[in-house]
Amino acid sequence: MKFPFFILLIFLPCYLFAQTNIENQIKILEIKLYNINQELKIKEVKLKKIKQTYLLTLIKANIIKENLIFLDEESKYYKNMENYELLIKIHENIIKRLKDEIKMFQEQKKQYKVELEENKKVKETYYREQIKVALNSEKKSIKEHHIKPDTEDIRKTSFLFDPITEKSISTGKFKRHVQPGTPIKAPISGIVKKISFLNNSLTLTLENKQCFAFISGFSIIKVNLGEEVRAKQVLGEASYSEEAENLYFEIFCK
Repeated sequence: MKFPFFILLIFLPCYLFAQTNIENQIKILEIKLYNINQELKIKEVKLKKIKQTYLLTLIKANIIKENLIFLDEESKYYKNMENYELLIKIHENIIKRLKDEIKMFQEQKKQYKVELEENKKVKETYYREQIKVALNSEKKSIKEHHIKPDTEDIRKTSFLFDPITEKSISTGKFKRHVQPGTPIKAPISGIVKKISFLNNSLTLTLENKQCFAFISGFSIIKVNLGEEVRAKQVLGEASYSEEAENLYFEIFCK
C-alpha cells in the first residue's frame, strides 16, 4: 500500500501555497530596510553639499576680515560680516539636523536588520519543526501498514538517468536551472530512504544495492518514505529559487 506525501501539504500549507505571517514580516522588514537605505543616501548627499557650502561661506567670511582695509566703508564690512555670520549659523544648524537624522536612520536600520535576522531564524526553525512532525507522522503510517518494498527488481537495475531530461548519465554531482513546477524524475530505481528540508527546499534520497542518489530543489514531493520507485518515475516538482541553478543532485555507485 502506498501513501502520498500529502501529510506535508497539511503541515506546510503556507510554505507550499501561500506566504506565512513570518514571510510577510520578513518582506515588510526588507522593504523598510530598502527605504531607509534610500533615505540615508539622500541625507548623506545633502550633508556633503551643505558642508561644501558651509566651507565656502567660512572662506568668504575670512577673506572679508583679511581685506577690511580695502572696503570703502566700515559699515559695509559689518553688514557683510553679519550676513555671512547668519549664513554660517544657518549652515551649522542644518548640518547638525542632518547628522541627527542620519544617526536616527542608522539606528533604525540596525534595529530592522536585527529583527530581520531574528525572523529568518524563526522561519527556518518553524519549517524544520513542521518537517520533523510531518516525517514522524509519515514513518508512523508506514510502520502501521507494514510497507515492505520489493527489492528484487531493484537489484537488477543499475541504469542512471538525468532527472530532468531522462538521458543516460554517469555518476557524479550535477547542477541544473529548471523552471518552478518542472517534474523531477528518479535518476535511479530504488527505495526512498530520506526526505528532509534543507536550504529552503525539500530534499530526497534514493538507494538501491548498487547506487545512491540525492536530489535537492523540490517544492512538492509526490512519493513517500520507504516507497519503491522506478527510474524516470516522477518524484515531485521543482521549487522557485533566486539561485541561478536551483536543482542539485548527486549519484554514486559501488
